Formats: sequence, structure tokens, C-alpha cells
Amino acid sequence: MCRHWFGVESGSQRILEFIKKDITVEQTIQTFILCKEVGIYPDAYVMVGLPHETIDDFAMTMKLLNKIPFKMCDLMVYKPYPGTELYEICINEGLFIPPDDLESWAEISDIHSSRFTIGQIPENIIKSAKRKTLLQNRYNTALITIKERPFYELLPKLPHLIYHFIQEIQLKNFSRL
Repeated sequence: MCRHWFGVESGSQRILEFIKKDITVEQTIQTFILCKEVGIYPDAYVMVGLPHETIDDFAMTMKLLNKIPFKMCDLMVYKPYPGTELYEICINEGLFIPPDDLESWAEISDIHSSRFTIGQIPENIIKSAKRKTLLQNRYNTALITIKERPFYELLPKLPHLIYHFIQEIQLKNFSRL
């Protein structure tokens, strides 16, 4: 099994252009489909909470995640780091006040924490999206395991796999909310 992580970042073309990603949403979709066709399991890094990101941009990102055949997705909250162009934008537009000490930097620098965001996406929406992608990751892993291994190897893992399928049912019910 071959895997490769891609920096998808966003499903909004406007945001991709803003962060100078130099790819299109369609290229991302085609890349993931092609990888799957040739036996590579593509994984996705996604950033949310970017400066100027609106709820519509966020919705486009979530739609993209429903279109691309990823195995794993890591949804990370954007954090401004000194020396980057986005950091300067955040400072100049008053979106971010840099911490005074190292401890404060450590507190906000956790890319998996949704407590601190620059963009317009509320923390509860980010947490819900992170939960959805986590459940999808578990489901995808269980499904690939079932497809790749002989049944006799799966018998000891059957309770664990059933648990993940139950999680998927909950995910489908959750995504209707």
C-alpha cells in the first residue's frame, strides 16, 4: 500500500489564490482520482480559519472533501507565523496581535486546536468538521483493511471493524445536521 499526503489547503479557489497555492480545485480532484486509480492512497492536509476565509469558503472546502477519495484527512487551524506573508497581512489588518512571550506562542501554535482562529469560521463549526473528518478517517481505514486482507485475517479484528462501521452510520446522521 502506497500513501501520499497532499496539501489541499482549501476547496475555495478564491482562498487558494489568496494564499498563492498555484493550483485549482479541479486539479486537486483529478489528482486524488488519478492516485486512487493507480493504487496510491491519497491523504489530505486542509487548513481552515485562514484570513479572509468566509463560511462559504469553508463550505466549499467541506464539499471538496466529499468529492475527493482520501484515505486520511488532517484538518488544521491556520496559525500566523512570523516571517510569512500571511503573518504580515494578519498584523497589518489587525487580525492578530503577536504574543509577548514564548509560553503564549506555544499556547496558540497548536494547529489542531480550534480555540484560536483568524478567519470568520466559528469554533463550534470547526470542531464539528474535525469530528466529521476523524470519523471519515476511521471508516476509510476500516474499509481499506477489509478490501485488502483475506477474511481469515480479519476475524480477530471484526469487533473493531464493526465499531468503525457504526461510527460511519453516526457520521452520516451527523452530516445531515
